[in-house]
Amino acid sequence: MFSEQDSLATSFFDNLPLAHRNAAMEIFNFASLKQMLEMRLEGPDEVLERRYSLKKEQWTEVFDAVILTKLSYFKVRFGFPTIYLDRLVEIAGFCLGFPNIDAQNLALIVQREHPVFADWLKQIDAVKRQNQLYKQKTTGR
Repeated sequence: MFSEQDSLATSFFDNLPLAHRNAAMEIFNFASLKQMLEMRLEGPDEVLERRYSLKKEQWTEVFDAVILTKLSYFKVRFGFPTIYLDRLVEIAGFCLGFPNIDAQNLALIVQREHPVFADWLKQIDAVKRQNQLYKQKTTGR
């Protein structure tokens, strides 16, 4: 579904039943993260619902897989605002069923089944530490 060069966490797609992957690919390719989150909370739009005959639980599974894969698309680097990093982790925790968890602990939970995503979470944790050190150096706090 994805090329080997992609550094996306595709394991979430790999865990989907084959019958659900076309819906997931369509959503991944044509929806923004915001739209994905809205559909995760409110259900698919009419076009998707007509095109793919999935039950509510199946749609939730598809949206979780798509959102988690899309999150790994974000290339997190030094200077990425901590408030946004926290929001990305909050979204990941929500989709994985672990609300109110930090990146480090979430990475430990998913490491075995989703190592690329775990590495992405570890990168978030590292950038947050870099941001904090920079803030301490520049403000003296």
